[in-house]
Formats: sequence, structure tokens, C-alpha cells
Amino acid sequence: FYSPEELKGHGINLEIMAREEDAHSQGLDENRIYRPYCISDYNLEDCVDYLAMFHVLYAGLFIDEYYLLHAPLETPLVPLLPLLIPELIDEIYQQYLPEIMDGILNYYEFLYASVEAKGEGFILPEMRLNYAEMLWELGDRDKSQNQIYKSIADWLRLRGQPSPLEYPELLTQFKQLVTASSHNYVAHLNRCLIHLGEFPIKLPDLCLDRALNLSQQQRYTEAIAMLNEVIELRPNYGKAYYYLGLCHSHLQRYQDAILFYDHAIDLGYRLDNVHHHRGYSYFKLKLYDEAIADYQQAVRLGCKQAKQNLKVVKVFQQDQLKREQEQKN
Repeated sequence: FYSPEELKGHGINLEIMAREEDAHSQGLDENRIYRPYCISDYNLEDCVDYLAMFHVLYAGLFIDEYYLLHAPLETPLVPLLPLLIPELIDEIYQQYLPEIMDGILNYYEFLYASVEAKGEGFILPEMRLNYAEMLWELGDRDKSQNQIYKSIADWLRLRGQPSPLEYPELLTQFKQLVTASSHNYVAHLNRCLIHLGEFPIKLPDLCLDRALNLSQQQRYTEAIAMLNEVIELRPNYGKAYYYLGLCHSHLQRYQDAILFYDHAIDLGYRLDNVHHHRGYSYFKLKLYDEAIADYQQAVRLGCKQAKQNLKVVKVFQQDQLKREQEQKN
């Protein structure tokens, strides 16, 4: 595979390397050794590519620092270099990769601290997730995981919450506080969690569970606000419309309740229960024909409670008809 000239060059290089190792073992300065390495054209090309890659990396770091710390912008730009690094250093020998990444990570930690000192720490959670994705692509799972944890801790700290030391508590606290306004961050976080083999955070379900807890405490107005966030996240979530109807019904807003029950029915959610509760709202509005129709449909769908309520509504309907007849006479 090699020409005689190349083999001779490799032999010279091996002799030089042996002298270097010997000097190193004796604690001598290796730079004082005469080292006329034989370098081929392709070695030179690799060296040029290597130096060019470092030039690009440092240029990217300086550009990110400028737009983060010095550019006259209302909102600092999230660094782009972490998104590009996997392509830039894909060809680097693996033995150099940890040292390079440690240097870059230390530089970004400096940038993180400087950004926070400027009072612009709100971009830190996203910055760390970008860096975590980059580390994952480069195969460093542990450092990627560490950046994800720090991202969640930053998110909590920015909201005045002390972050627990252990990850499970950290994630639990995050789930208790996150709302629909952070849906972009949660989507980004979920991509990172999936890389780690963890279950993604289902934000609509979290908000719905929180709304149901508020409803059980009879805090219906707060529950409605949370359910509206659920609809914002998942517009076709029939369960959320159903519980919106229930909360409005508890507040005696029966016409509003009916509108939300209509949506739940259109989406096919728990039709027996929805018809039953919509029938109750019609009943409270004294719209007995509509109430009877809903209760009858609920009975057909297997709702046992609707049978008794159907009888009650028919009694009220008969009484209403009787009064109307008496008024005519």
C-alpha cells in the first residue's frame, strides 16, 4: 500500500516518537529534541483541515459572544455554534474530541454566567438544551444529560423556585409549575428527554390534571383558566371540553356549559356522560324537550343515572304543560 519512500518516512517518524517517549519518561523537555518528521501531502492536507476547523470553531465562539453580550439587540440571540459543531468536527480523531469539547463547554459556561449577570438569563434554558443536543450527537451522553438537568434548574430558578439536587425531584417540581406558555420549551426539552430514553412530558395532560385538582377543590374559575390552556395546546381534546362544561355548570353558567358539551360531543368524547350532563344544563334552563332528548340518548348509551333524571324532567315538563294550559283557559 505504501511506496518505499513512504515506508522510509514512517520508519524515521517511529524513531523520533521513540526518542520523544524516552525523553518524556526521563522528565526531559521534548521540545529540545530534534524532530524532523516526514510529512506526506495527505498529512499536510489533514493538518490544514484541522487548523481550519479550529479557526471556524473559535470564530463561531467569538460571534456567539458578540451577539450574546455586546450587540445592541433588545433580545440576545441564542448561540448557533452548538447547532453546527457536530458537522464541523465530525472528521476529528476521537482522542481529541473530549479535550476540544471541554474547552468549548468551559467557554459557554463563562458566557452563561455573563448573560445572567446582564439580567438576560431567560435564554439560558434554551441555550443549555441546544448544547445538550450537540453533546448527544457527539456521543457524550453524560454531559448531555448534565446540560438538560441544568436547563430545568435554570427554568425553575428564573421563576423563583429553588431547584432540588436530585433529578427526579427536579422534574417533578418542573411538572407542577409548567404551563402552556412554556410549550415551545417543553417541546425542545422532550426531544432531549427522548434522546436519554426517558418519557416525554405531556403538557396538555399535566395541565388537565392540574385543572381537575382545582375543580375538586371547587376552584372552578381557576380550573376553567387551566382548561383553556389545555385547549390552546390541544384544540381537539374532547375531555377538556367536557370538563369545561362541568366547571361552567358548577358556576351556574348553563348556556356556556352547553356550548362546551357540544364540542365534546362533536369530538366523540364519553358521549353517555356528556349527553347526561348537557341534559342537566338544559333542565336548569327549563328547556325540557332538549333535556329529555339528551337524557334519552344517554340512556341508550348506557348511562344508568340518566334513567332517574329522565323521569324527573318528564314530571317537570308535564307540570309546565299543565300550567301553560291553565293560563290559556
